[in-house]
Amino acid sequence: MTDNNATKGGKLVKLARTIRGYNRADLAGLTGFSVKTLYNWESGRARPSYDDVDLIIKTLHFTVSELEDLPHAA
Repeated sequence: MTDNNATKGGKLVKLARTIRGYNRADLAGLTGFSVKTLYNWESGRARPSYDDVDLIIKTLHFTVSELEDLPHAA
């Protein structure tokens, strides 16, 4: 699946991760989610829950509104 199929939550996770300069392994280490889970969310193969997205965004020191306001946001 392509990034076009990713859910809004998956796109926000990827956006936050890439802005902070982390790869999926880095983010997995910070959050406890597996690299495969992060990949599945970002690619649209699975949907993260709101709580999971919120946890990741907060871990990376963002708010949802900050990310949504960016020109290249989901």
